[in-house]
Amino acid sequence: MKKGNLWTLLKSTRVERAFYIVSVILIPAAFANTVNFDLLVLSICCILLYSVSGIHNSKRDGDHLLPGYYKKFIVFLVLTALLLSMYNLVIFVTVIVSIFLGVVYNTFSRKILFGDATVLGFTHAAIPIIASSLIVKLDLMVGAKIAAVFYVFIWVLGNARNQKDSKGDKRRKYRTYVTVTKNPRVLTRLFFSLSFLIMILSSLIFKVSTNYLFVLSFAFVVEIIILYLTDLKKDVLAMQLARFTIILFSFALVLDKTTNIKLVLSQIILGILFLIIAFSSVKE
Repeated sequence: MKKGNLWTLLKSTRVERAFYIVSVILIPAAFANTVNFDLLVLSICCILLYSVSGIHNSKRDGDHLLPGYYKKFIVFLVLTALLLSMYNLVIFVTVIVSIFLGVVYNTFSRKILFGDATVLGFTHAAIPIIASSLIVKLDLMVGAKIAAVFYVFIWVLGNARNQKDSKGDKRRKYRTYVTVTKNPRVLTRLFFSLSFLIMILSSLIFKVSTNYLFVLSFAFVVEIIILYLTDLKKDVLAMQLARFTIILFSFALVLDKTTNIKLVLSQIILGILFLIIAFSSVKE
């Protein structure tokens, strides 16, 4: 039987999707107006763990033909993340909890209605944001507020993403709103619209300036395109743009709350890299 190669294995990590997790990690740093090496370690650990999840899901869903040594590569990524996390107790706890929730996601949550998005809200937003807040010593009430907003934001988009593989989810017996309702596309549009509404409400929650509103106006254009693509049933493209809005949302807050050029440039680089990698691999 033909096996994949290293390049196929690397593509299966879907590493670009980890960039929006890194982007939310930078938000507490922007509120604290500081950045340190520990944030870099946290970001690398999150990328490594997301890559593990990406490979596992790719193998299970048959998206890529992986080489025979892919399991060894997964073990290598997990051990590397654990080793790096020992640099900081907060990062170590974050990695352990994320691994546990990753197992929950891949074994139980997708069989429960809204279960997948519920877990993703923690692994992709709440936990990294709380960890980042502790690392930069941000007031925990502020960190909790950021975590709560992005938890809901990711939960909404985590549900909307199920539209793109409805046939596969039915075959695998996953329970999502797409597999249990007769007209799921209406709900998909609602979820996408709610995600933008959260961005609007956040302008009040976080008391932003014109910097945030400037990015929000661009996000509005992206939102219109997402809804248009959803109507055309271009669901993969729509979801890639939806993931990009997570980086846009993060960038808007970072731009608004910090004068640290490193944080601002990091967000811009994350956005550019995401667009290049994500859309170069899109097959619609």
